[in-house]
Amino acid sequence: MSVDLPGVADVYLHIGTMKTGTSYLQQVLESHPEQLAEEGVLYVNRGRDAAGAVRDVLSLSNRQRNVAGAWERMVGRTHAWPGRAVVISSELLSFADDATAERVVESLRPARVTVLVTARDLARLLPSAWQNKIKHGRSWSLHTYLEAVMAADADPRGSGRSFWHHHDLGQIVGRWVRAASAADVVVIPVPPDGSEPRLLWRRFAEVIGLNVDAYETNQDQRSNFSLGYPETELLRSVNRELKTTFDSETHRQYVLKYLANEVLRPDPSSGAVPDRAVLPPAVYDWAVVRSRELADEVVALGVRVQGDIDDLVPILLTDEERATVATDTNGELPAWAVRLVTTLVTRLAEAESSAPQDSAGPRQRRARPAGPEA
Repeated sequence: MSVDLPGVADVYLHIGTMKTGTSYLQQVLESHPEQLAEEGVLYVNRGRDAAGAVRDVLSLSNRQRNVAGAWERMVGRTHAWPGRAVVISSELLSFADDATAERVVESLRPARVTVLVTARDLARLLPSAWQNKIKHGRSWSLHTYLEAVMAADADPRGSGRSFWHHHDLGQIVGRWVRAASAADVVVIPVPPDGSEPRLLWRRFAEVIGLNVDAYETNQDQRSNFSLGYPETELLRSVNRELKTTFDSETHRQYVLKYLANEVLRPDPSSGAVPDRAVLPPAVYDWAVVRSRELADEVVALGVRVQGDIDDLVPILLTDEERATVATDTNGELPAWAVRLVTTLVTRLAEAESSAPQDSAGPRQRRARPAGPEA
């Protein structure tokens, strides 16, 4: 267990996990440096070098620039902070293996290191994780993805193994307990749908000891938002058509950043709620049981839970919900619509690739303001 040392700022290390409100929390911290400083707190992730620091410590490649030494520089800024606390936040840290988690914690000593783990129930997490895969180029149907995840739960060699690498809460929390201690790990459940909008921020901020109400939490989720199910299906079909045409960087620029982030994203001014993908009842039932198992593993590890541990378990479906919940996971969009969108995106990429480097392409000119995550 860590101990408080006079003159050494405490470190709050937020490791995600993915799709658990991390971008929202990071944007609240990012947009309030002065308020944080007034409370003696530094959000050290600000600045260009911070983006590569976690990739450096995790030994992840970065195509854009060399990140060697970035973690050491971030640690230097952390140790130099004269206030009471420093916050580091990156969901990539949830990917760490045992040796890396221990190395991260030890690099921050002699500070007291408190590891914060945000977590979400599987019924809400699975559709979000599937959509994220589609945004980044996959073309699996929701049905195929769910089958792979459920099979991977029993067979870690299956194609759904990456989901559990990112979301096996018992394994992730246990790893950081071994790196720090049970007393220095806090699990923060994402509140259920319909909760007070600031509740996740409140839980997170209270662990750090922040003045919860001094922060504006209506953040613009610039690139982290939910598409509707039909839009995700269209994106999936486009991915399938462009699989052999676009490399990963071209896909990122024209399918993720332009088609998904600008064209298909919900218009926040409309007030319309996206038609989200939902789990079939049988999969939902499995998610309830598996979520309870994960929550029980967290409790058994002896860590602190900031909030209600039952928020990590989906509520049971009513008979009426069971009868009406249905997502057409095998439906196909009209072929002409997919061809039209694919052709337009391809021609946009070709036009911009042949334009002068200093010209603003159609993608930049057509950008519209982003709204909050749906």
